[in-house]
Amino acid sequence: MTGWENLTDVQAKSVACLVKGLLNYYSLDKSKIDCHEHLAAKEAGEGQVVFNAIKDYL
Repeated sequence: MTGWENLTDVQAKSVACLVKGLLNYYSLDKSKIDCHEHLAAKEAGEGQVVFNAIKDYL
């Protein structure tokens, strides 16, 4: 497998809902969201696909 599959709309909304809940619970804002590869990279783009899919729902 090469690359990452795009999330479905249902998946993106579900993940965004979880992220919004965590941001609220920990009193954080969207500026605290970071992609996995910026923190502990294994493969380029591994978290950016998810972030790109959810950012409009946050």
